[in-house]
Amino acid sequence: MDRKSLTINVAGVGVLGVSGIAINFIVAKYYSPSVLGLFNQALAFFFITSQFAVGGVHFSTLQKIARCCDDRRAVSEILKTALVIVILLSTTVSALLWATSAYVAALFNSPDLEVGLSLVAISLVLFACKQH
Repeated sequence: MDRKSLTINVAGVGVLGVSGIAINFIVAKYYSPSVLGLFNQALAFFFITSQFAVGGVHFSTLQKIARCCDDRRAVSEILKTALVIVILLSTTVSALLWATSAYVAALFNSPDLEVGLSLVAISLVLFACKQH
């Protein structure tokens, strides 16, 4: 990796970190500590389940397209196939999270987490499709 790419990557991670801290400060300022905790629980579940929802298909898609970037037909087929796979995978993960949200909330002794996980479940399909 060259110096410019490394700098851009580090800057991107820095922006991500600062924005994450800023969001926590904003939630903490305008809401109660329990809401901040609930927000972070739901966000952690989003980060974890989103990885299962995309299943690494975006990396595979990028690699395949890089190999045949001059063939528009092949690129189109790769994208269509990847989108179908991601929709099926993310819908499955989303449905599982939705179905288990009450159990997970009970496990964490956080009744409001059920609503948060339901919202996360809805967003997973959209997030996964956005990765493509």
